[in-house]
Amino acid sequence: MGRKLQVTGLHVALLFGTAFFSSSGQGEEEGVPSPLETLSTTEKCSAPGVFGVEMKDLKVVMCYVPKGAATKIQQFSLLLMTGMDIPSDTKEGALKIHTLYKSLPQVGENPAILEDPSYLRVAVVRNPFSRLVSAYKDKIENNFQIYKSHQQLRGLPKPTFAEFLRRIRPSAHKETEPHWRLQSCFCHFRTHFNFYDHIIDQQDASLLYDILLKHRPQLKELVPVNPFSTSTFHTTNSSNSSIHSDWSKKPEMVNDVWSHYYEDFIRFGYSFNPSNQSESCKYCTKASSLRVPPPEQRGKRRRHVKGGHLKRKV
Repeated sequence: MGRKLQVTGLHVALLFGTAFFSSSGQGEEEGVPSPLETLSTTEKCSAPGVFGVEMKDLKVVMCYVPKGAATKIQQFSLLLMTGMDIPSDTKEGALKIHTLYKSLPQVGENPAILEDPSYLRVAVVRNPFSRLVSAYKDKIENNFQIYKSHQQLRGLPKPTFAEFLRRIRPSAHKETEPHWRLQSCFCHFRTHFNFYDHIIDQQDASLLYDILLKHRPQLKELVPVNPFSTSTFHTTNSSNSSIHSDWSKKPEMVNDVWSHYYEDFIRFGYSFNPSNQSESCKYCTKASSLRVPPPEQRGKRRRHVKGGHLKRKV
């Protein structure tokens, strides 16, 4: 892992103009493998992480990645499984949620449950660059005293974002802190991406409730109101960061972001475009796809596999 791409001004112009990095999906030539089809489906991460719970009563597996609305998803899981509604808008509340969440039935390192079609399998991911900026602002700018002893940062004064990028490679390595590790190394995405019924973009996290309600109507009795549409995520807002406007002007930073996270950009279908990091992922479920299907199609998962990789219809 850690594919290195030497970026020049010409490369940037070419890369951002090609379908390879476009979320539109247009421009793929017949017989030429899509970028997704070039990724390994068997290679395991040296430090796999599974942040998900098994809800046996609801027959649901719900997985997420660190810095991807994690606290809010943990809060939602606790509400569903224990009835506890703990506010997540304070550090004390978030810490209590993180602690209690660990007592819930975890998916663990065995991915077999993801192969059980009787379960509804959902996961939440985030734009790789927005997630990286959020991790930097939250863990380095705001909490460096806690994270400065991490092996990748040891001996450094508080690093700039560019220095941070240089120190965290490779992002799949076991020494990489989970908040900036590859998302592909969580939730068994490398080997079981195709088994998920829904992949949801973090900015559309309210769809998580809508999807569960559609497939598990009894959820309405447990949680009558969508908690994602009425609360603020306990996550760092990186959309207005100066880093977003600065990084595209520095080819070495573009190069580092790509070499660290190209797998996440490709796997989830995010556009690798420094001038627009607001695009949602190509392979994520969209609100328009949650409309009620005709009777003859109900009960059938809308999955189309080409070349061994999931193509999501949205």
